[in-house]
Amino acid sequence: MEKNKRHRVYFAIRATPELIRALKKNRDRAILIIPDNDTWNDFTIRTRFRFTIVNKDTVENFRLDSTSFLLSFLNKAESIKIRLKKSRFGWLPERRLPEFFSILPDLEAYRKIVKQETPKIATDTLLALHDVVAIRHSSTPNPKWFPEAIKSTAFQLSFMRSAETFFAFHNAGSVLLGLQSESLDSAPNDLKLRFKLPTFENEHELIFKFNTLRHLEQKINVIIGKNGVGKSQALFHIAQSLLKDNDNLRDGSGDRPQISRLLAISSVEETSGTFPRHHRANRIYYKRLQLSGRSKNNTQTDIGDALTQLARSTETIKGSSRWNRFINVVNKIVPDGELHIKRHTPIESHPEGEDSFAAFRMLFGGEQQQLERWGSIDGKAELSRCVNEEKVRLSSGQKTFINFAALVCLHVENGTLLLFDEPETHLHPDLITQFVQLLDEILSSTGSLAIIATHSPYFVREIPRSQVIILDETEKGIIHGSTPRLRTLGADVGEISHFVFGDSVIHRLHESILSKANHNNEKAYRILTEIKNEISTEAWMRLSREFSK
Repeated sequence: MEKNKRHRVYFAIRATPELIRALKKNRDRAILIIPDNDTWNDFTIRTRFRFTIVNKDTVENFRLDSTSFLLSFLNKAESIKIRLKKSRFGWLPERRLPEFFSILPDLEAYRKIVKQETPKIATDTLLALHDVVAIRHSSTPNPKWFPEAIKSTAFQLSFMRSAETFFAFHNAGSVLLGLQSESLDSAPNDLKLRFKLPTFENEHELIFKFNTLRHLEQKINVIIGKNGVGKSQALFHIAQSLLKDNDNLRDGSGDRPQISRLLAISSVEETSGTFPRHHRANRIYYKRLQLSGRSKNNTQTDIGDALTQLARSTETIKGSSRWNRFINVVNKIVPDGELHIKRHTPIESHPEGEDSFAAFRMLFGGEQQQLERWGSIDGKAELSRCVNEEKVRLSSGQKTFINFAALVCLHVENGTLLLFDEPETHLHPDLITQFVQLLDEILSSTGSLAIIATHSPYFVREIPRSQVIILDETEKGIIHGSTPRLRTLGADVGEISHFVFGDSVIHRLHESILSKANHNNEKAYRILTEIKNEISTEAWMRLSREFSK
């Protein structure tokens, strides 16, 4: 790799105004790097630094204009801080220091630098920083030290510790070609999970498959089965494996799965214990959310606050902002312009009305108008519809959908895994198809995946059988996960329920009728005939055969 001629790189103990003024006089763009004051370390390895690009427009307050990143030196005979303290002025050019290598912390950091510059200038800047992503995707040969850097302890234990940095290392190359070139195909097509529960003699061994249909994008996998077979435990162990980066969850090749973030979604607060608690040492960006809305312990963002955060976010995925993704999804639930946000302080100067305004107007007007509008939002208020100037209450299903869309769009990232524990608790069966459509839209537009643990055959009918896992205790203490023989996509829910849950309902009906008839088949048949119009054709045929024997 040739030395970057557009940038001169300097290291300093601190970024003093005098140093920045001196660098601004330089004809070339300079990059100033200082050690971060953050005391966090990865297994005693300190790799946290900050850099800023110094030119004639650079502010002299380094913190206002700097970017956090990870950096390490190949030769660490003496710490960087000691070397800088020994230097005459407290700073050194890169040529006076050992070879170093670096990486930005996540995909958004790569998007940001491309957005601020151009793809070409951003790549030049990153090459000057010896960024490992830029080097991997450079048209020039890799430097001789690059293999050593990738195998180093700092790279393996610090750079690759975070799932977001791991994902960026493998996938940020497409971002350097331009924001619209970002790939959304990086999430794995197969996940393999293994865990052991004390209530079963054997291990749970589950294989989750995604995108199994050639012409249809399918990013959802469903686990279904009776109570006590380990559906929720499967979600727990998926989450725990990603949080701790253990071997219980691997991709189809047996490697660490390329999952950038984890969103764990419970149906009600009582089931939130399905998922592990958050801890600072977690290896992955992790959020526990509730489908029903705000939790009693006040840990979840209110809908008004979530909408404000979405509108103010500058983050994008494949060139599309978080707010635009939310609006595109919500327009499928409530027609464009009808969704209204309540104010706590009316602003008469706004034309939308005194007590509320249309959600699509969140970004209308100049900066002052936007700030006034955002500041007027009642964070805890419920949303409403406005049809022909009349306020209409949202249905419970619409509230659930919009709340879900807002929270997920706020936290989702390219390559996110979403885990759902029994979402049917807050969804009428008629709304499940709409929910899956909504989820599909979010997953496909962000390159993400979802796994749903459920009792509901209504979810199963939305998914091809190759992406459905039936958990069943085949014999005492032996658990088995299998793909159904039944073609589930679009199947009748009765067929699915019978296939998954077996003859339990018919068996119970058989025992009840036989008991009423004092175990006399002839009397049992007469009772069955009397209730014929109240039971399914399948139940009638099977029971009539039993009682005719």
